[in-house]
Amino acid sequence: MRTPLAALALFAAATAAVAADAVIGLNVMAKLANVEYVYAEAIPLTVTIQNPGNKAFIIDDYPPYDANSFTIALRTLEGRILFPRPDQAPAPECTLKPGGSVTFDVNLVQVFGPLPEGHYLLSAIVNRGKTAFSSQIVPLTVVNGIEIGSATQPKPGRDDIALKYTLLYWARSEKEYLFLRIVEKPTDAVYGFAQLGSIVRIAQPRIDFGEGGLATVTYQTSRDHFMRATFDASGPELKHVGTQPMVSAVSVAEAKATERAMESVKRRIEEKEKAEDGGFFRRRTTRVRKLPDGAPKPDK
Repeated sequence: MRTPLAALALFAAATAAVAADAVIGLNVMAKLANVEYVYAEAIPLTVTIQNPGNKAFIIDDYPPYDANSFTIALRTLEGRILFPRPDQAPAPECTLKPGGSVTFDVNLVQVFGPLPEGHYLLSAIVNRGKTAFSSQIVPLTVVNGIEIGSATQPKPGRDDIALKYTLLYWARSEKEYLFLRIVEKPTDAVYGFAQLGSIVRIAQPRIDFGEGGLATVTYQTSRDHFMRATFDASGPELKHVGTQPMVSAVSVAEAKATERAMESVKRRIEEKEKAEDGGFFRRRTTRVRKLPDGAPKPDK
């Protein structure tokens, strides 16, 4: 017959073992760099999964780890649920040791397609077997952007499709950023999108078109500096050819004029100093003449 003390010790050991097996929880966190994104712009959601438990957590495509999974829950404020596009559901393969963590980015536009204008709520969900662990709810707003100008060009090699190039801007963190969005006409399918960087709108941004689907965007980044970004729209997707910094002709002329003015001032100062040095000796030097014998000496 077991003593009460032995039974209590056995119960404590069994409880500790059960508790150890129960420590299999996961911490899931998600965040966006911005609250607002322009339509068709990439929306990278940063997800962190932490494994504070005492068992490894593995997501893979073979048993028994295929029971673990990762997904993103996305819905509108009205409650309409959006589902990932076919074959685009995020399925990161990861192995988390006890106490380990992993961080990765998921492009929501790649998973769900370009999100229409509106307000959304989302969260990252990790399934460990039949148990789901969710991140906090993250708000998201998609805006159209403020249009600066647009132009339409035929798509190279296609008679039935035209490309509409639109320059837009949107303010973030007290700066204005320039975007290029290209959609196919007449379907309005997004062909390409590019964030060109911060701008100052002293000079109007413009698009110049070349042969073979080349398009060059020129925009101002500061008082004296411009950028020229070139894109190739001849292939199945938009390709960034390169970006070239430029200095305005006005600022170059102003810099040269300033340099000439400084050199002129410097020459004048040097000439004045030479003149003052010569005058000093002339004012303080007198010619000594010999007086005739018996002539009175001048008063001092």
